[in-house]
Order: sequence, then C-alpha cells, then structure tokens
Amino acid sequence: MEGILDHIGADGTLTAGFAAAVKTELGADYADSKYMDDVTTVTGIVKRGIDTRRDNTRLTEAAKNTIARPAEGATDEQKREFKKLLSTEIGASANVDDYKVGKPENLPEGLPWNQEGADAWAQYFCDRGISIEDAKDITQALQKEAISAFNTSKEDDVKAGKEAFDTGVKAITDTKSGPEIIEMGTLARKAIDGYGLPGKDAEHCKAVAAATAAAPSDFEIWRAQGVSPTSFAWLAAIGKDMVAGSTKLGDGSAGDDSKEAGFVAGCSGNSQSLQD
Repeated sequence: MEGILDHIGADGTLTAGFAAAVKTELGADYADSKYMDDVTTVTGIVKRGIDTRRDNTRLTEAAKNTIARPAEGATDEQKREFKKLLSTEIGASANVDDYKVGKPENLPEGLPWNQEGADAWAQYFCDRGISIEDAKDITQALQKEAISAFNTSKEDDVKAGKEAFDTGVKAITDTKSGPEIIEMGTLARKAIDGYGLPGKDAEHCKAVAAATAAAPSDFEIWRAQGVSPTSFAWLAAIGKDMVAGSTKLGDGSAGDDSKEAGFVAGCSGNSQSLQD
C-alpha cells in the first residue's frame, strides 16, 4: 500500500495522489478536508502550515478583545454584565454627569432653556448605555432642530406683524389724504410729548418724537419706533383733543395725575375721534 511519502518526488513535487494518500493515512476525520487539494510542492505545504499558524495566532489575539455575546439561556445577571462591558467598550459611562450639558452659547434670545429637560435627557442616555459621543451628537441635533423651529416661528411672527401693520396703514391711507395723515402724525407727536407712551420712559418718548419730526406721516419711521397704525390713530385722536382742550394731563378716573393715566383716559374717552 502506497503511503504519503510515495507521492513526493525527488524535487519536492507532489503527485496527483498525494492529497488522497494524506486523507487515507490521517483517517475518516480528515476525509472531507480540502487543505491539501491545491498544494503541489513540499514548500507549499510548509508555507500553508506557517500561514495557518499565523492566522490562528491573530484570531486568538483578536478573541482576547472580543466581548462574547451571552449564550442562549443566559441569566439576567450575565446579560447585565454583557451590556455593561459593551457600553464601556463603545464609550458609554455609568456617571450621568458625563452626559450633562449647560445652556448653549448660540441659543437665540427669546428661546427659553430648560435645564431640567436637558438633565432628563442626560439620565436617559446614561440609563440606556449610549456612548458619550453619540449622546453629544443627538443633543446637538435636538438643539439645532429646536433653534431652527424657533427661528422659523419668529420669522412667521415678524411676517404676521408686518402684514398686520401694512393692513393698518392701508386702513388709514384709504380714508385719509396725504395732508390729513401729516396732520395726524403731528398730532400724534403732540400726544407723545404731552402724555408719553404707556410703559416707556421719557428718553424713549423723546427718541420717538425726534425720529418722526421730519416726516410725521412716514409709517416706516413709526414702524421702526414700535408704534402701530392703531396706536398712531389713537395718539392722533388724543393730540387733536389736546388742541381742542378736551384732554388734559392727569384726568384719570382715580385721580391719578401721571402721564400714563392721562393717556389711558384719553384713549378710553375718544373712540369717536378715530372716525374724524
């Protein structure tokens, strides 16, 4: 019976029956092995052995850094341990403070910051074993979305305010001539000079009067000063009554002689003036 050596030539070349001879000599456990099927020389056998040993060493080293998934039927404790190891490996933390964030520097004015909500998110990330880096990315994405929604809403409010202002201006320009509107602006300035503006200090009122002095009928200037067409018309009506002598400072119903009380009294008693 021929053995393995009988299929090795003098030059180290393997004959066609070498692989079959190896399987026969090694036994049934190797009958389906393909290890030697495409090897044609003794040198090839040596090289393959070295490469296999090298690959096995690499796999062994890699396995040392591998977190084994719990086997079927693993206990809850084993599953928790696996999750803990996995979370640590991906950069998660068991300390909730590692996830906490403060108020963003780029938060738009008017957009409230909810620190309690931010801390609740930090606790959620910590409890779920989410990596600190991923938590940071998620937080930034949520903040970006909130800021975008706020800015869009603010833009919509500005647009709505502009449309309301323009509608108010049209209501006046459709019923009043140019000279009449100039007169209204002059009377509105007179009312501001006499009564001021509710909730505004004297310096602000002086600034409004100064800004509208050269062009009292220019609604864009009134817009810039925060005076709506409705307020413009009320101010003009009060100024008109001041000229007529029917509105005086300090005629509030409670005897308050402040300018603001006089302004409110003037507005409440002169609705008809808007129609003049």
